[in-house]
Amino acid sequence: MIRKIGARACNEELNVYSHTPPARGGGFTLVELIVTLTVAGILSTFAIPQFFQIIRAQGISSQVNEFVTDINFARSEAIKRAVNIGVCPGTTTAGCTGTWNGGYIVFVDADGDNALSAGETVLRAREALASGYAITASATTPIIVFSGSGALSVTAANTVVGAGTYAFCRNGVTTAGKQVSLQGLGRVSLLATPPSGSC
Repeated sequence: MIRKIGARACNEELNVYSHTPPARGGGFTLVELIVTLTVAGILSTFAIPQFFQIIRAQGISSQVNEFVTDINFARSEAIKRAVNIGVCPGTTTAGCTGTWNGGYIVFVDADGDNALSAGETVLRAREALASGYAITASATTPIIVFSGSGALSVTAANTVVGAGTYAFCRNGVTTAGKQVSLQGLGRVSLLATPPSGSC
């Protein structure tokens, strides 16, 4: 006698012998989580210092760009007006006093005394630098003055007013700083080398 096996019975027998692994739930295993955190920690060790260095460099570049723009503006106004134009650390109320870090002004030096005198026009005024930033000037005079020719003014003692380098740094870190050079003919340029010494 031949025994007939129905389709339902066959399916039940197949299910008995099939070994389908249980479905895996979503998320990470403990090993995967540990590996991910380890890799993230290693990457952050290198990435975070680089990130802050980029931010520092961008801040310094912004300060340098403002300074160079104002220097070129002062020179342009001196040529256009055929009169001395000064750039000095200070404010519109206090005049040429203090340091470059505390802000500076661009003014018409109508009487040619290398200072902001009563009645002279202030063309621009910059506020104090953000905390941590600094400008260090090598110039022997604490002021920059352009004559009507566009060159830097010269004193009776043959001192070129404002010629030298102006170093820009943040938190005293010179390696990430920048230097601006101002020459006697009035040309301003960005130097390729960072500042040396203190800043």
